[in-house]
Parts: sequence; structure tokens; C-alpha cells
Amino acid sequence: ICLTVDDNYSKYLSVVICSILKNSHKDIDLFFYILTNGISQINKEKIALLKYIKYFSISYIFIDETYISDIPNSSQKHIKNCTNFRFFTAKALQNIDKCIFLDADLIVESNLLDLWNTDIDDYFMACVPDMYPRIYKDNWTNNLPLNGSIYVNTGVCLFNLKKWRENNVEQKFFINSALYYKLLYYPDQDILNITFQNKIKYLNEQWNTIVMFKHNHIPQIIHWAGYEKPWKFPNIIYADKFWFYAQFTAFYELILFDNIIANNNNLTIENKMVGAVKIVENHLSYKIGKKIIHSKGLINILLLPFSIICIYFNHYLEKYIYNISIKYNPNSKRIKLEEYSDYDEAVRIQNYLSYKIGKIFVKNPFLFAIRLYFLKKERKNEKK
Repeated sequence: ICLTVDDNYSKYLSVVICSILKNSHKDIDLFFYILTNGISQINKEKIALLKYIKYFSISYIFIDETYISDIPNSSQKHIKNCTNFRFFTAKALQNIDKCIFLDADLIVESNLLDLWNTDIDDYFMACVPDMYPRIYKDNWTNNLPLNGSIYVNTGVCLFNLKKWRENNVEQKFFINSALYYKLLYYPDQDILNITFQNKIKYLNEQWNTIVMFKHNHIPQIIHWAGYEKPWKFPNIIYADKFWFYAQFTAFYELILFDNIIANNNNLTIENKMVGAVKIVENHLSYKIGKKIIHSKGLINILLLPFSIICIYFNHYLEKYIYNISIKYNPNSKRIKLEEYSDYDEAVRIQNYLSYKIGKIFVKNPFLFAIRLYFLKKERKNEKK
């Protein structure tokens, strides 16, 4: 099992390992390989204390950050550059043909043996298709050269390292990074998708359940893939499960203390809980644009004017209630959009087709058809 973390994330790494140990079979040997730019000795010793739950082996493999200097940083502030260390997995684990690769912002709720036994002889990796591009059709993946391949989330992967070496994929990672530098939103994830397109085995969603999306299954792995992490937002879905495993680690008090500090640094609880993305998605432009795009079929088109009227009414009612609330409680006023940690993602949503369509409608409904024509023409020129 392989992960990439820096020293600051070692406490969350400890929680991941704890969850794996708690749910693994007694007769299964576990080997952890940590690709890192450096973890302190004291933190290594704290992680080693988890052996009281179940014995395991762990190796820390140092990766020089200059090796990834040519790879762009993620547009998301919560994503560390060390995530790009995964490109060196085949080289770092020279004598290993297959490994489970995990992000450090998740917990494992079941035995990993079924995942490990997945047949990937003909594939470079196995992953769960990413829900975001399937829900939000107008997104950054449309600009990636995927050639029909389904975009996957690489927070949970099963890597075929033998096939990596046979095809010299490490070199291809850096070639694709240089070729598509300006298109990369999540560099490590985007590059893996581009490089392995149509040679990815798709796993059941239970193996990488992203908490921000609705689901009806029982998660095998719970993944907080957004900016809201359970150690910062204790009220988000499944946070109680994270804290359950955290209490068995030597970092528990530190994680708890960091959570208290994080929840007292900002202006209000509301400001922290409602991010920039949620605010932008609540803009009238986004709500109307999304409704227009998703209105397909004769009945939905005929009902569209009434739907838009309802959106207007609800929007201004919410706005009125908000203005009343800040009048009586000034502390409930939201902070500036650019001060949120997910501001960059919010800006990206404002560039989505749905948002732009809604914006031109809100600006002048009577000139909507004309402005929509010019918008489509503009987008065609951009793609050329």
C-alpha cells in the first residue's frame, strides 16, 4: 500500500493506516510505502505505535521535490505538491509489480483484499470513475485529450507497476505534463488519466466514495476529496468515522487541537462551512443557466419560463432573509469570495457554459437569443 505525504500530513496518514489495520484480516501481511519529501523521526515513531493494533511493515522513501519542478501546481490550495510523487511509484517500488495507492484524506472501512485481487493484467491501473464530470457536464475535463476514456478519480488506485515499467510510463508522464501544461487542473490526476486513457479498469464506486456526492451504497473507502476535511469540519458527512479511527492514533490530541484552532480562526462558523463554490453555485446566473441547459424535451422546455420565475422568486427570498439576518447579527455576514480556500474552483465554475448562459439571461432576458448566439460563436473560436 503506497501513499504520498509531507510531514504535516503524517498525522492524517496515521489515521488512514489505523483504519486499514482495524479492518484487515489477521493473517494478511501489510506493507506500507510512503513517498515523501521528509517526515520527522518523532512522527515516524508515532506512526509505528499503531503496531499495537496489528503488526505491519513501513518504509519511507525520500523523493526530491526538484524532480517534480516541471509539473504545474494544483489549482486547489488544499492539494499538496507531493501528490505528484506518485509518478515515481514504479521506480521507488522496484521489486513490486502491483500496489494499492491511496490519498491521505480518506479512511478504509473494509478489508482491502478484494480490491487487491482485482485482475488488472491488461490495464495500467484500476480506479473509480469521477462523479464530478458526470454531474457537472461543463468542466475542465472537456479540454483534456481523453479520446472517449472515462475520467477517473485517482484518490484510490490499483497500480500495475509491471506494466508501467514495460511501457516506460514515467517518461510519458512528464511529456504529457509539458504538452498539456495549461489544461491541467488536478495535475497528478489529469496526467494519469491522459497517459492511461482507455487502459484503465473501472472499479465500483464503493471503493472510492466521495462524500460530497450522494450515494446509496455502503462505502468500502470514504474519501473527503474536496477542501472540506473532517479534521477541519467535524459536522460533514462521515466525519464521526474519521474521529473514531483518529482516537486510536498517537496524533489524536494534536488533530483535535488543530481542529479547535481552525474553528476559531475565521470570523464565523457559517463562513467556514459555506465555501466559495457553494456561494457561486447559489448565484442567480448559475441556477438559471443550469436550468436552461438541463431543460430537455418538449414538456420541460414549455415549463422553462415558469421554472425560471420560481428560481427568481426563491433567489430573492433567500437574499431578503440573508439581509435581514446580517442586520440583526452582523457576524453572520459572509467573507469576501477570494478569502475562501476554494476560491480558484469557484472562479472556474464562473467560466462554465451554464454560468455564462445564465449570466447573459440575467443581464438582459430580451436579448438572450442574440447574446447566446455570440457566446456559442466565441466558444467555437476558443476551441480552434
